[in-house]
Amino acid sequence: RDVGKTVPATTDGFITDIILFADDATPLTVVLGSQRVDLSQLVPVLVTTLANLSLGTHLEVDGVLNTETGVLKAKRVRLRDELRLLELIAPITALNDGTLTVLGQPVIALPQTVGTLYDELAVGQAVRLLGFVSDTTLFAVSATPVASDSIHLRGAVTAVNEATGQLFIAGIPFLFDSADSFSLLGEDGVLVELITGVCQVLLPLLCPSTEQPPTLGEALTGTVGDLRNSTLNTSFLEGGDLLIYPANP
Repeated sequence: RDVGKTVPATTDGFITDIILFADDATPLTVVLGSQRVDLSQLVPVLVTTLANLSLGTHLEVDGVLNTETGVLKAKRVRLRDELRLLELIAPITALNDGTLTVLGQPVIALPQTVGTLYDELAVGQAVRLLGFVSDTTLFAVSATPVASDSIHLRGAVTAVNEATGQLFIAGIPFLFDSADSFSLLGEDGVLVELITGVCQVLLPLLCPSTEQPPTLGEALTGTVGDLRNSTLNTSFLEGGDLLIYPANP
């Protein structure tokens, strides 16, 4: 039996390992970064939620920490993902020891039970990465070769730089005014604004007089950016279709 002092505790992080399953494959013990979390007490009431957990899932956990064993016994869990999730399609420029580089950014593969996530990949190949951002580090939980000549990036808008005109999606810079089209979705998912580069630059007389180019500002930080059909210009992305929408809480 585990002994030691127990104290209330809260942790927040991404599942980096699942080390114990029930007979029906429901996760019972997971690791968030370096924190081991015991989910067994939640199985009777949250079996469906727990069954959907996987590597890279972002969890917020309240519970009791055993200071002797270091295990946090969960009393409540909440899934929190939107602002940390990452989807990226781009060519691989470097691949070394469990880390690949795309768009100048190293992406670390989460450990696998057999082999490594990047075993079938090669430099120069386009890859679709699904993963998450922790602090400023990119992690991948899925890596699939694809046939694509353009870049797709979806993630949280982490910063804006009004001086350079750049918007940062998952830490990757994009030249905001270079967008071929800009779409903004409201909280209910309804398209509230659609502005095309053709309308702005080539045919301004055909645009409604009330239609104005979007403004780059701090208000965009904390939203989600979905950029498609973009290209890399040395150190930043430019061109493509940009969709901005509010993140889930």
